Amino acid sequence: MTQACILVIEDSEADQFLFKLLAEEQYPELEIIQAYDGQQAHEMLTTTDLKPDIIFLDINMPRMNGYEFLEATQDIIIEKNTTVFMLTSSNQESDKTKALGYTCVRDYVEKPFRIEFLEKALTLQH
Repeated sequence: MTQACILVIEDSEADQFLFKLLAEEQYPELEIIQAYDGQQAHEMLTTTDLKPDIIFLDINMPRMNGYEFLEATQDIIIEKNTTVFMLTSSNQESDKTKALGYTCVRDYVEKPFRIEFLEKALTLQH
């Protein structure tokens, strides 16, 4: 497998830790970049040459939530050919519909994170 860059945008340190632990255990060649809210991730995408292949994006975060992040960066995400997976604890159909309404969002997955989400994302990315 070729190395992929994954950006995880999640305010929960526990969820970040779990994601990184499981991902690195199964896919040590992956580059995992972490942002703790949409604002931090937005700054990463607009002020650096970061080009993630996949973004796992939480919906509910302080400063800039997942939807606000998508509104602010959707064009950049599409330009960088990045695939977004919404990662959330919400099982509300309205959240799922709203998330999937963004061109760059490939899927909506519910927490807790499972390695199958990453496997699916990596498979769809190719």
